[in-house]
Amino acid sequence: MPPRPALRLELVSVGLLDGPRAGFLGAWGACQAVFLAWDRLEYLGQTCILMAPSLAQRLDRSLAVLGTTTLIPVGILALAWGQELIDAVLFGGHWNLPMVQGGSLLGVLTAPFSHSGFGHLISNSIAFLPLSWLVLLRGRRDYWAVWIGVYALALPVWLWWPGASHGLSGVIYGLLGYLLVIGWLEKRFISIVLSMLAVVAFGGMLPALLPFLSPAGVSWIGHASGFVGGMLAALAIHREATPQA
Repeated sequence: MPPRPALRLELVSVGLLDGPRAGFLGAWGACQAVFLAWDRLEYLGQTCILMAPSLAQRLDRSLAVLGTTTLIPVGILALAWGQELIDAVLFGGHWNLPMVQGGSLLGVLTAPFSHSGFGHLISNSIAFLPLSWLVLLRGRRDYWAVWIGVYALALPVWLWWPGASHGLSGVIYGLLGYLLVIGWLEKRFISIVLSMLAVVAFGGMLPALLPFLSPAGVSWIGHASGFVGGMLAALAIHREATPQA
């Protein structure tokens, strides 16, 4: 089949006037194009094969980190449940580890893991896990910052506030305070979403921060100090992440 006029003119321009030779060269060019395409596909396939182990390793590492992070609050909660089980089985409910004014400093550390019964522990567990996971979505550093803030604000309560308190509720309010404040400080999409989730799911806990709305027998000062500790943790995290002028 003779070449199309446009192709014929192009071939004439390079001096290839005879039809058979033009057809041969056209076929040869088509073969070269096919070989080039095949070579590129082969290269792409080899690249994907070489990258597959690397991508799989990265995915495995990411899943491992996510799994480990998710288990952090579960492990903390296991300590509280272990203490309560030992207390119920061996001590008949009399082995409490509260924070008491003028008592041992050890009580400040052990108070979050001690509860007045399984009902107290169950109610705290229901709030502790989801709030912990919401904070851990931002990172472990943020989570431990909340714990440090809660413990730091517990010290003045231990020194000067009369009475005793224990339970994870102080940490729970610290996590809530952190989530509410970090969204307002950063004004980033993910931070605002986390703040909104915390308000919608746990906003009903906020009235217990006030002494005249707190149920009888509940340490509102422990809640309030934990909440302020979480707010301070959010402020510290935000200031650390903000570039200094």
